Amino acid sequence: MNALKLIVFLFGLLVVFGFDDAEGTASEESGRVQLFQDFDTNKDGKLSRQELTAGYRELLDESNENPTEINTLVTKAFRDEDKNKDGFIQLNEF
Repeated sequence: MNALKLIVFLFGLLVVFGFDDAEGTASEESGRVQLFQDFDTNKDGKLSRQELTAGYRELLDESNENPTEINTLVTKAFRDEDKNKDGFIQLNEF
C-alpha cells in the first residue's frame, strides 16, 4: 500500500472510530492538505460526496473495499466532518 493509500485508510479509520485530535505535526498537516487537494478534483476548495467517494475508490482499489463499505465511510465522514452542514467538506473541516 503506497503512502497516499495509507493516509486515506488511516483517515477512514479515524472517521469511523471517531478519533479527533486537534494536535498534529507539520508533516501530518501537509499530508492532510495534499490529500484534500488530490480529492478536490474540480479545485473549488471543498469536497463533494462524489469527490470523496471517488477519492476513496481510487486509493482503496487494492484493499478489496466494496462500494457499500466506501459509501459507509463517506456517509460517516460527512456526518462527522461537515460541521456547517452545507453538504461539502472544506479543508478546515477535513
